[in-house]
Amino acid sequence: MPKFKERIAVMRAHKSTCFYCKKLIESLELLEIDHIIPEHLEQTKLDEVLTKLGKPDFEVNSYFNWVPAHRGCNGDKSDWVFDEGTLRFYLELVRKKEPAVREEEERFNREAIIKDSLARVREQIEAGTLPKDTAIAFLEGSSQPEHSKADPWILSFSINLAKAKTPAAEFASVGEILMASDPEKMAPDTNDIPAALIRELESAFLGLNVLVVQSEAPTNNGETLSVRFAVWLLDLDRVPDKWPNRWKLLEIASFSEVYPDQNSDVLSDRAAIIRRNAVLLDEGSNDPLNYRYCPECSSTKLSRSSHNTPKETIYFIKCKACGWGERF
Repeated sequence: MPKFKERIAVMRAHKSTCFYCKKLIESLELLEIDHIIPEHLEQTKLDEVLTKLGKPDFEVNSYFNWVPAHRGCNGDKSDWVFDEGTLRFYLELVRKKEPAVREEEERFNREAIIKDSLARVREQIEAGTLPKDTAIAFLEGSSQPEHSKADPWILSFSINLAKAKTPAAEFASVGEILMASDPEKMAPDTNDIPAALIRELESAFLGLNVLVVQSEAPTNNGETLSVRFAVWLLDLDRVPDKWPNRWKLLEIASFSEVYPDQNSDVLSDRAAIIRRNAVLLDEGSNDPLNYRYCPECSSTKLSRSSHNTPKETIYFIKCKACGWGERF
């Protein structure tokens, strides 16, 4: 069976169209990859088919035999073996698509290389061996190849509001809370279900070790909530089969395809800030000033204290290395 990134490459090379009914495959949830020459043919029958085609060494599990299909269309075709003329026609169509599929796969592979670089940078930050300015420069894109900075992936999602469950309160984005002038305004509001649902979806990206930010305002028609995220350094092999609640992943496309007249630099800067804050903060801590590293010099030498007043408790944090401090 093809890997996830191979499935996406096949789907995108075929313009998200079912090979058999020629209709749009509206979400990745509906996508299946069919083998024109069935994958599980008995060996004698398979040898017979390949001999007739003059392709004795043909690889059944390859881009030369994979096509995108609706689940229903794939089920209807099942293990049916087309006649020789139809097989030759279909396999020739797929052969012509193979370079486009390879190009899509290569784009994913380039992203994987960049993502590995990010992982190494994060390790150095956490070890305290990488200065803050250098880390931020990398995250903001100055150390990334131009194609990565200019053309992130756009992931499009939708959710049926009638079927969605009320999200738990902990699904606020740590980075966005830190960026807010008034953190209380960023806290999840159970009365604002669409916003809470989006925060819930954002939280799912944290485990993917990516740069991510909304690429446009969400749309809500009263029945369906739709949102798009720009994502850098995405390893498609780690994309979940299911997302939180009842979110459906509709499409993965490049930024330049979705927004042909726009520049992604502003989005990449914001995503880098959110990502940096996620690295600096300890999300599992109950400390109100939950820094793991000094935001000024990246030092781990932080002192913490508190002071009780008749009305409240005031918390202090200070960096022993550079003197930076904050109170809450």
